[in-house]
Amino acid sequence: MHTDTQQAIETLLHFPATGIKLGLERVQQALDMLGHPEKNYPCIHVGGSNGKGSVCAMVSSCLSAGGLRVGLYTSPHLSRLNERFRLNQEPVSDELLAQAVVKLLPVFEGKVDLSFFEFGTVLAFWLFAQQKVDAAVIEVGLGGRLDATNVLSPCVSALTSLSMEHTQWLGKRLDDIAFEKAHIFKPGIPALVSAQAHAASPLLAAHAQRIGAPLYLEGRDFSLVPEGRQEGGAPLQSTWQGFGRTLDKLQLSLKGAHQLSNAALALACLELSPFRLDDAALRQGLLQTRWPGRLEYFEGPPPLLLDGAHNPAGIEILVAALKQLWPNKEIHLVFSVFQDKEVEPMAALLFPLCKSIHLAPLDNVRALPTEACLPLAQRFCPNTRVCNSVEEALQQASTHGGEKALVVVAGSLYLVGQARECLQKTPSSIPWRLPVSVGS
Repeated sequence: MHTDTQQAIETLLHFPATGIKLGLERVQQALDMLGHPEKNYPCIHVGGSNGKGSVCAMVSSCLSAGGLRVGLYTSPHLSRLNERFRLNQEPVSDELLAQAVVKLLPVFEGKVDLSFFEFGTVLAFWLFAQQKVDAAVIEVGLGGRLDATNVLSPCVSALTSLSMEHTQWLGKRLDDIAFEKAHIFKPGIPALVSAQAHAASPLLAAHAQRIGAPLYLEGRDFSLVPEGRQEGGAPLQSTWQGFGRTLDKLQLSLKGAHQLSNAALALACLELSPFRLDDAALRQGLLQTRWPGRLEYFEGPPPLLLDGAHNPAGIEILVAALKQLWPNKEIHLVFSVFQDKEVEPMAALLFPLCKSIHLAPLDNVRALPTEACLPLAQRFCPNTRVCNSVEEALQQASTHGGEKALVVVAGSLYLVGQARECLQKTPSSIPWRLPVSVGS
C-alpha cells in the first residue's frame, strides 16, 4: 500500500476516540457543508437488533443482480475498515477510501467535532454520491432515533426483530428500545417490520400510525415460507408471497432458518422501493449474497463455523442453527465477549452444548478478560482453558478430531474478525484458509 494511502486510512482508524455520541446535529451540519450528498440517490434504511446486516447484504445483492450500481454502508467491520463501504458488494479500494478521507478531513477540521462513526457515515454518503450510485443501502449503527444515519429521507425504512441491547444508551425496557428504533420511520414512507418475538409490534405500529407511515408486517402483508429443511451446506429453499408476487424455489445462500425472516424483509424492501426487479434478479441476488462472519462455514477436518452472535438473542439463533444444521456434532468453542454484553444468559444458552471451550483474549479495551470468564465457562463446561491468543485458541480447538467435531467461534464480531485474520496467515498453525476470492 502506498505510504500516503496507508497514512490516510490510519488517520481514520485512529480518529479521535470521542466514544458514542448520539444526536443528529453534527452530522446535519457536516452534510450541510457538503451540499447534502445523501440526497443524490434513493436509500433503503435498515435497523433492528439482530439480522439487519444480513438484510442489507441481501437487498444490495439483489439490486446489483438487477444491473444497478449500489452503495452499501454497514458496521462494524470484521477485518478491514474498507468493509464498511461497499460498491456492488465489494469493499472500496484503499486508494478510494484514502482519497475520501483526505478530501473530507480538512472540510470539517475546527468546524464540526464528529465522532468516528459520524465521520464514517458522512464519508459513506459523500463517497456514494461521488461514485454515482443508483441506490444505497444503509444500516443503522445504534438504536435509530439519534443514530447518525437517521438524517436520511429514505424510500423505505425497515426493522428486523428487536431484543434487549445497548441498554445503557437505549433504555432498560423493550418499550424504550422499540421507541428508539421506530424513529427511523418517516411520514409517508413505507415502514416494514419483521415478525417480533416479543411485544414490540404494537409499539412500532402505534408510532407508524402517529407519524403517518404506512406499515407492512411480516406474516400479515408478506412472508417467505420454507420448502423442506436445510441440511448442512445445502441452500435453503423457500416461497415468497407478498405485494401481488409469488416466487417459489428461492434459494438462500446464507445459512440458518432465521435468514427466512431476514430475506422476507429484504424482498419486501425491494418490492416497495422505486426499483422494479425481475424474478431472475431476486433469485440471483439471494443465491449470491455474501455476508462473512454469520454462520460462515469452512471445511475441515475439523470443520469451522464463524458466527458473530454477541448478545443473547444472537446466541439463541446460533444454538437453533447448530441443532438444526449440525445436530450430531461435538462443539469445540472459541469464545470471547465484550464487558458490556449480557454474558451469563449467553453462556447459559451456548456453553452446555460444548465439549470444550477455549477462551481467547481480544486486543480491545472493551473485552472481558479471559480469567474473568473462566469460572462461568467452567460451571457449564469443565473442559475449559484460557489461551494466550486467538490463533492459539483456534489451534487448540482444531486438535479435536473425529467425524463429529465442529469448531465454533462466537461471542463477538471483533473475535470473528480476528479469527478471519488468522485464516489469512500463511503459514499458519491452523488447518483452515480464507479463500482469496472472499472480499473481506
